[in-house]
Amino acid sequence: MKQSSDRTGTGNGKTLSEDTVKLVREFYLSNDISWQAPGRRDRIIIRETDRNGKQVKRTVQIRYMLMSLTEAYKIFNSMHPSKIGSSKFCELRPQNILLFEHIPHSVCVCSYHENIRLLLVALKNHTMLSDEFHHFIGQVTCDPSSKECMTRTCEDCANLLDTFAPSEEETPIKYQQWLSGEKVEKANLIASVQDVFSELKKQLKNILLRTFVKRNQATLMENLISGCDGENVVLQVDFSENASIMAQNEIQSAHWGHGQATLFTAHAWIDGVQNESIVLISDYLSHGKKSVYVYMTYIMKLLKEKYPNMKMLNIVSDGASSQFKQRYLFSNLHTWELQHGIRICWNFFATSHGKGVVDGLGGTVKRSVWR
Repeated sequence: MKQSSDRTGTGNGKTLSEDTVKLVREFYLSNDISWQAPGRRDRIIIRETDRNGKQVKRTVQIRYMLMSLTEAYKIFNSMHPSKIGSSKFCELRPQNILLFEHIPHSVCVCSYHENIRLLLVALKNHTMLSDEFHHFIGQVTCDPSSKECMTRTCEDCANLLDTFAPSEEETPIKYQQWLSGEKVEKANLIASVQDVFSELKKQLKNILLRTFVKRNQATLMENLISGCDGENVVLQVDFSENASIMAQNEIQSAHWGHGQATLFTAHAWIDGVQNESIVLISDYLSHGKKSVYVYMTYIMKLLKEKYPNMKMLNIVSDGASSQFKQRYLFSNLHTWELQHGIRICWNFFATSHGKGVVDGLGGTVKRSVWR
């Protein structure tokens, strides 16, 4: 595959500027559009030409689209009207970003969003509702960026979904849902069109709130990163999946007795130029509050020594209560502030939406060990 040049045509005789090409590629890399795969094997080799005209190979962590290219283009075009045509938009997709249908079975997607998508797919031929999530949100709200609309307190759109009620109320249809019981499983269900529509109404309020929170958190993250200047620093942290310790040429009986190692991953945005990726490896396999304290104490000391001008540290992570979102961590914040003479603010992503650059660090380290 060839990479696109810095200036490309739009298909209508015009030439795209470098800024537009950069804008499109950054859009694809947004965590709202694509998902960073964390595994050791989740990588792709890209062949490209360097500044000296030589062919070089680069190993890049894979990302997966969270929607179709058509839906992604509609979102981009709503944000940047008339910037680019759909064909050129698809052509500029980075090589390491794979299509939605290539997502492996092991990927963890948000169950709330997936259940809504499954209901919309089932109702597609019985209502005028779109099965594209972002389009659906626009159908049932006046303004998807409005807090009132997304929390169902807007008088104009609180009951907008009812205008899409199906006419074939008693027709039985098949649909699927992720259900939690003794184990989480994808269930095949049969119900009337009206019952499926009622289930959609039941889940709507929760999914709108989650979507509003997710989008605003993504905007906050972008603003925090763009505001990094050496004094204000952003740090994202997470536990990677434990690494298996295996010998290159192990004997057969050793296959069932692999050891493991914990990988604690962190990425710091220092300013517009400098970034720091950190992966801490330990044979202590607990991912609880005690290990978090040790890892975070080490990382903060490291950052303060290397960047003494740091005065404000914005930390972001998922909201796992066993790891980060608990009272023991909050009791440590003041201690860390006194130790390093900085202010600390800890932010939590919405459930199942704490993806980011740190998801690729663990896979990169595991892959490096096997080279």
